[in-house]
Amino acid sequence: MPITSKGKNQQYVKERNRALILKLICTKQCLSRVDIAGKTGLTKMTVTNIINDLISAGLLKEGAPSDSLTVGRKPIQLLICEDGAFSVGVYISRDYIKTSLISLDAKIIKENEVAIDINETAESLLCKILNRIEDIIAGVDKEKIFGIGVAVIGPLNIEKGILLDPTDFHNIKNLKLKEFIESKTGFYVTVNNDMNAAALAELLYGKGRGKTNFVYLGITNGIGSGIITNGYLYIGEEGFGGEIGHTTINFNGPVCNCGNKGCLEAYISIPIIIKKAREYIDAGQVTLLKDIPNFTFKDIALCAENNDLFCTTLMNSTSNYIALALINAINILDSDSIYIGHDGALGGELLTKKIEQIINKKIFFKYSKYVKVDTSAFGDLSPVIGSGVLILDELFSGKLLF
Repeated sequence: MPITSKGKNQQYVKERNRALILKLICTKQCLSRVDIAGKTGLTKMTVTNIINDLISAGLLKEGAPSDSLTVGRKPIQLLICEDGAFSVGVYISRDYIKTSLISLDAKIIKENEVAIDINETAESLLCKILNRIEDIIAGVDKEKIFGIGVAVIGPLNIEKGILLDPTDFHNIKNLKLKEFIESKTGFYVTVNNDMNAAALAELLYGKGRGKTNFVYLGITNGIGSGIITNGYLYIGEEGFGGEIGHTTINFNGPVCNCGNKGCLEAYISIPIIIKKAREYIDAGQVTLLKDIPNFTFKDIALCAENNDLFCTTLMNSTSNYIALALINAINILDSDSIYIGHDGALGGELLTKKIEQIINKKIFFKYSKYVKVDTSAFGDLSPVIGSGVLILDELFSGKLLF
């Protein structure tokens, strides 16, 4: 089990180098000893020694020679041992808890899910979380688990791992997630906003690899974002950075759950989109949705792709609202890419292409740059993968020693 690093000495530098090399291989930035030496500037001997240590620890293994076009001996590929080590991820949405065992290359090995009941209490919620974790780690060598990452709706005290007072969450407040899970499991626990977790997954393993400035936008029961700037996750002074859903797009608009008027979230969230569609259908609107009981946002997007005029109009309206907020964010942050995830990824290209068109017509930098809008590499699973990546990120950054 890893420990939190403290102090800077020779051993610390060695551990940081090990973490860096493991990161380069796990995230497929480097696949051979030669690549790693060139990327890091470390001597070939240092790289070889660290790789040998990681192989002995059961984290890495050697594969076949690479297909590179270099003359002479082909470099040996370095691969992740599928059962070498894991993180546990816990994603807590407003509706359900999804717990996963995540490999070092961010693959879901196994997962489970449990609904959050309408009458949920703090005590019953914590009990469900613990039960799901115990189910996931059953039969797994605990020495192979680096820790537990918890991705959760906000607002949070990230440093202490406390869920503060989220809106519409069964009146559950000040939930000490980190303290509770650590005391019950004995594992190191880190807690972060689900949007931040998804952004880290995109940065390390997704379409954001190699990029230094992008915004991850998550659309679900609410709407939020994770911001990557200069290659790092932006947190802010108190950990509340990225609340794009609570930026005002109409100061005369409806009252949001946060108490302000005209927030983006007051116009666009999955429940609001579906509610709006139902109201039109009840009023006699002709649409393919009428034949789909309990239709979802994905159904709306699919019907729009099948030339349903009502659904197309609804998706265009959704794109317009989202683009308004993103234009403000891009003008401030100078981001070059937007990745849409959580349930928003189910909107597919119909959503992303429309947003991309609007943004690039109206951003301040429209004559000198083009902002790409795409779905997350992980689709609607981005916060699930992200929960496990919270631990992997701390491992790769050297905060956790192994």
